[in-house]
Amino acid sequence: MNGKGLVIRNVILIAVCVLLAALLAGMMYLSEQSDKERKEVAEELQAQAKQYEREIAEIRSNLSQMEKSITYSGDMAEAMVGFVVSKEADLDYIKTVSEEFDFEPVVIVDCTEGLSDVRDLLDTACDARWEIMLTASSFSENVNSDVVEILSYIKDIGARSADVFLLRNDSYTNKNVQLLIDDGFVGYTKYNQSTPMAGVTDEGYVYFDYSYLQSMQTSVSDRLYSLCANKTALIVAFDMDAVNSGSVTDDYVAALLERLGDYATEGQCRIASVEEVVIELSSANKTEEERRAEYEEYAAQQQVRIDELEEIVREIYSQMG
Repeated sequence: MNGKGLVIRNVILIAVCVLLAALLAGMMYLSEQSDKERKEVAEELQAQAKQYEREIAEIRSNLSQMEKSITYSGDMAEAMVGFVVSKEADLDYIKTVSEEFDFEPVVIVDCTEGLSDVRDLLDTACDARWEIMLTASSFSENVNSDVVEILSYIKDIGARSADVFLLRNDSYTNKNVQLLIDDGFVGYTKYNQSTPMAGVTDEGYVYFDYSYLQSMQTSVSDRLYSLCANKTALIVAFDMDAVNSGSVTDDYVAALLERLGDYATEGQCRIASVEEVVIELSSANKTEEERRAEYEEYAAQQQVRIDELEEIVREIYSQMG
């Protein structure tokens, strides 16, 4: 082969190699794109499934609380333990103390600054399946629009939402109560300085007392004693900004939780969720037979919904292969 032919052959070989390299690169790119698209689809399907699974878990939780209330006798005080949070680190603190003292915490979120300020807190609390209660440092008609938006977001992410608003004493007016009822709340907190009180209004709305701890109040111990003596309901709300600043010390938090634990061990009170307290207060004047009949009817309705959701989840997972 002469020199000219050798050059032509080399040129052809180079062209073929370049073409093969281009084809290989194209195939790799398409494969990467395909893997990326499959991953994105899988993640989207998983997110959809998770939302339906959360709704199933919420329904089952409601049924469980309602079933417990069938034999409710009203002969024990109900204590709820909440923490008013403002940052992610607060949720780590809640996880630590709730595991140490073995209780179910209520995450209390201030709506004053709007959804953008609390979205991450809501997401984390939702993932932990903690009950979320809303409050406002100063509630008004303007703040109420933020409350409505946050309520909508809580529903969208399938979080456990307490249907009672922690209404501070300086915001307690008939107008504000009506705003909360119009928002869909079934109740609100109502502060009584001497003896904690709880019950149902003539209109059918639940109310119970609260202690909002921004300092180390010595009177709280007396309120806990009164709570048990009067067999009523109270939420103890620790302000995490006060805990973080040292205005409320870790030792103070631990001492109160130990006191509640002792009362619970002695059978004088039960540490409950807001959901449980709402159900029990609402059914306090009903007979066991009436509560059982209501539960069975409601459970049958909800089982239909659970079956529908489980079928949707199975279909989603089948698409994921």
